[in-house]
Amino acid sequence: MRAWFAGVALLFADVAVAGEVRAVRFAHGFINAWALVGEQIVLVDAGVPGRSERILRDLRRADLDPDAVSVLVVTHGHADHAGGAKAIAEALDVPIIAGWGDHEVFASGEDRPKIPTGGTGRLIKPFIPERFEPFEVEVWVDDPVDLAPWGVEGQNLAVGGHTLGANVVVLPDGRVVSGDLVRGEFVAQKRPHLHFFHEDVEGAHAAIDALLADGATTFLPGHGKALDAADVAAWRERTRD
Repeated sequence: MRAWFAGVALLFADVAVAGEVRAVRFAHGFINAWALVGEQIVLVDAGVPGRSERILRDLRRADLDPDAVSVLVVTHGHADHAGGAKAIAEALDVPIIAGWGDHEVFASGEDRPKIPTGGTGRLIKPFIPERFEPFEVEVWVDDPVDLAPWGVEGQNLAVGGHTLGANVVVLPDGRVVSGDLVRGEFVAQKRPHLHFFHEDVEGAHAAIDALLADGATTFLPGHGKALDAADVAAWRERTRD
């Protein structure tokens, strides 16, 4: 089950080009990292512990120069997104941006609590890594962080909900690298679905609603393929209390 969730060999790269920022998806099984390519590269999320070499290899396979990576953004304190952060940051000699709400997690390497939102979450929880190598965060997301100094036009925003420190990257054209606020389905990966875990479901959904209201066009999730904002909005309407 662990190998199924983390992925052992498969790479699926989606490239979306809009304006001056390309978004390249590196997918291992059902876990994504994203490379945002402008004048430099902002890497978003770092995969599970012990597999950082995959993402470095993915950059080269996508014809992206690892030396052009300027910063690593960690969207939240779960090991399938933060697990490789220390190794990747050290290999590329780049700083890490992350949400202050998860600062104790990053300092200890002890995962944020995973609170299942349904039966699938309860089923897979025992098979998901919960510890990773601790790391230092150079830039904390509390107020919005402008990514322009790292070569990409966009903002890093604290949103909470999924974890206390959950954050997203919003690009000028409305694409949102949304971490685990919403995921794609297993098979129909472009179809929005409730995430397996949330510390605060209402908070996560309020963050999605706010992003939609602010003009989000596409959600680039931590699990699944790019989600059209119209589909996310329709899903939210169906699932409102």
